[in-house]
Amino acid sequence: MVSNTSCESLARHGSALVRGERWNLKNARFKEDFTPLDADCPCYTCRHFSRAYISHLLRSQEILGYTLLSIHNITELVRFTERIRAAILANRFVEEFGDWLQPSESPAVAHFRSI
Repeated sequence: MVSNTSCESLARHGSALVRGERWNLKNARFKEDFTPLDADCPCYTCRHFSRAYISHLLRSQEILGYTLLSIHNITELVRFTERIRAAILANRFVEEFGDWLQPSESPAVAHFRSI
């Protein structure tokens, strides 16, 4: 089970949830990446800040960095549950989320279970 607390805990450690993956924004690869965290995400963080800026904030231990990641992670969780709900209502859950039911085949399942 994933909750807001899990999303905020991930943010405190510099991690973002992006399309089922867990990214550590403190990693050097984000230092000069001026793209949004997730171009398809409608959250305030993704609409206004780059990966490089968030990475800088986290490495500088600025509270804004953790706040921005919390906003994004909670939005990502809400979007994920909305997709699950839509799939259930359309009777397509197994077709769309069947890979999440196979822990050995999906790293995303292992990620969410570790939260």
